Amino acid sequence: MESILKIGDKVRVGDKIGKIIRLNQRDSSTIIKVAFGEGPAKDFVYPPTKAEKILSPIEQIQNNKFDSPIHFDLHYEAIRLSLAYAYDHLLLLSFTRTNLEPYQVEFNNEIRDASLCDVNKFLPKIEDLHHNAYSAALQKAKDFCTSVQMRKSREINIKREDAKNFFDRRIKEEEERLKDYRLRQSLGEDMAIAIRGSERRIEDLNDELKKALDRFEEEELVIERNPELFSVAIIMAKGKS
Repeated sequence: MESILKIGDKVRVGDKIGKIIRLNQRDSSTIIKVAFGEGPAKDFVYPPTKAEKILSPIEQIQNNKFDSPIHFDLHYEAIRLSLAYAYDHLLLLSFTRTNLEPYQVEFNNEIRDASLCDVNKFLPKIEDLHHNAYSAALQKAKDFCTSVQMRKSREINIKREDAKNFFDRRIKEEEERLKDYRLRQSLGEDMAIAIRGSERRIEDLNDELKKALDRFEEEELVIERNPELFSVAIIMAKGKS
């Protein structure tokens, strides 16, 4: 029996994995629009197109579907490293030594095969556990975002002040030059071309300053992304079942 698809489900179509963003019922078939990681979203007629729903980690637990502990470890390490390489380019240097922070130190308990444990007692609580874990991750993300925003604001304020000082000095010099041109024109010299050039340079400098300040405002913005659940493990104390 085909699983019921809904908007937001992750599905496998052919050799690609994407997320359903729109559903349109057409007689005995459904037009599903799937957004993939790369390229534009595509429409598929389902059926006959095979769209295999990929269960979320919570749904897998609720259906008593568990991978081996080794598979979980590999998945966890792959995600951790991919995020580390994406956001900490120093880790790309094989021989770079860094000072460990407290949050980087992990304490691991033995992960046992779920088939050896009575996991059914966890199933009624899985939604609450998911909610608690998500809330903790969300608070961690907010705290981290606040910290990054403060550091980013300090950096941008320095750039902003440097830009203002640089352009203000050049604008002031050009304004003094323009004042001199107008004085010389009042004494009978033909300074029309020089005055127009000076006025244009002042206008250009003000435009460059505005563009720089607008760019700094965009750079200062830190966008907080909601946590995403990648994997779930039930960790049992050693010697207990």
